[in-house]
Amino acid sequence: MGHDNIDESPSTVFSQSVPSVGRRRSILPRKLICVALPVELSSRVRLLVPEVQMECVSSLTQATEAVQRSLDACLLLSVPGDHEGHSEPYARFRRRFPHLPVAALFVSGVSAHREALTLGRIGISDILSADTDLKPNTLRTALERCQAQGISHRIWYECRLNLPDPLVTLLKTALRFALSPLSVVTLAEEAGMPARSLRLYCEIHRIPSPQVIIGWARLLTAAHYLDEPGRTIAQVAELLKYPSSCALRNQLRRYVSGSPRALRREGIMQRLCQSLETNVAAASQRAT
Repeated sequence: MGHDNIDESPSTVFSQSVPSVGRRRSILPRKLICVALPVELSSRVRLLVPEVQMECVSSLTQATEAVQRSLDACLLLSVPGDHEGHSEPYARFRRRFPHLPVAALFVSGVSAHREALTLGRIGISDILSADTDLKPNTLRTALERCQAQGISHRIWYECRLNLPDPLVTLLKTALRFALSPLSVVTLAEEAGMPARSLRLYCEIHRIPSPQVIIGWARLLTAAHYLDEPGRTIAQVAELLKYPSSCALRNQLRRYVSGSPRALRREGIMQRLCQSLETNVAAASQRAT
């Protein structure tokens, strides 16, 4: 669709077809889960990105537990050596959490180039040298690049959503804050207008109401995590601050037909995108 930029230029609600989406925010991960990094190396990383919460674990088993209780996290690991035999466990971990952003550090004298190539084949493309690349701008750029390949990449590039431009702008705005419950007032503020103007904007452009847009953003975010086999519905509901797993199940049923278990077999994100397009097209035809 070409709608790959979440931050648009400011505009007024009636003079242009899209509203502004508020101030630019950092796209660094909330948490960095460091796996088996040497103490000195993890300390350097902590100094380079002090605003990011860090959790250091010693194994992939502990990393799995940390990921399951975390949202908006990125995994940081060191490239293994020739005889460590970590590549296959990393591949299994990647199959369980295929959408989790992962970066790696190549440590001279420890890491093996062959293992770096193996990590690249399983989708870990951001591999930095711990000797030359571990600088503030380089590390931040790598972490931001990892984050950018997360939710928005799946929704806008893999699903190829065909939606009206005014809805795309508002939905992207809502997605930026969908990790927690979101109010219409907050969405309006981020869109650069009062809540009443936002509702009128949606009516004029024949797109869903702000509350419905928030519902779609929350479900698309949930789908991003539910499509990973390593997460349960209860875990995702708790992470996204739904009142209960039942509340998430009920919202899924309201927005798209089928039980959560059946949807997970088919791919929840794909089904939600199809349902969103169908609903928006039908509502537009009724309005016309």
